[in-house]
Amino acid sequence: MRNNICEIPVEEIFEVAEGCPVCRLKKKLEDRFVDYILGAAMMEPDIRIESNKLGYCGRHLTMMAGRQSRLPLALILETRLAQLGGDIWGHKARPADKKTVYKTARTIETCFICDKIELNMKRFFGTLFSIYCESYEFRLLFSGQEYLCLPHFELLCRESLEARIPGSRKTEFAAECSKLAHGHLVSLQKDIAGFKTLFDYRTDKGSQETQRVRDAIERTAAFLCGE
Repeated sequence: MRNNICEIPVEEIFEVAEGCPVCRLKKKLEDRFVDYILGAAMMEPDIRIESNKLGYCGRHLTMMAGRQSRLPLALILETRLAQLGGDIWGHKARPADKKTVYKTARTIETCFICDKIELNMKRFFGTLFSIYCESYEFRLLFSGQEYLCLPHFELLCRESLEARIPGSRKTEFAAECSKLAHGHLVSLQKDIAGFKTLFDYRTDKGSQETQRVRDAIERTAAFLCGE
């Protein structure tokens, strides 16, 4: 498999300033890998072998099932089930022992698409840090994002600590990440407080402020868990 099959330019993600940029990246990668697995990858033996071994998490299997490519998915599932039968039971039902439980646990914890997304995101972050250090214009794009969700705030900060970034620029990057995450948290606190007033009969339900806070719960969930 070509490792750059689903690479996405950094600028393409940050040209938009709506929502969390890392959530946008993850969504684009998910869509591209799902389409790839159900399309061109069907003809690549090494991909089928790896896919049979790792399988798919519930989220990505649901995404694949939602596509129109039902026959390719059926073929993937057919060989995946055969692989599982051999790996866990040796193609013959027998009482479960510790070894069987261990093999089953390892099987349900892996996902082919999750692995590929993690690999591509690490590469993306490496490019992002490089551009952030070199380009003033990109630093403006980064600081102009709407917010960073909490999981991706943690991920970006952790990756930046391990990256080769000059000390002053690393401090600046960490400060910008905190500003994007904490600033949105404060905004959500106000919106959640405003949402509660919707249940007060004295509240003007048609005001612009009231309309803005109606989806406060959904936006808070997106911040806390990622989209």
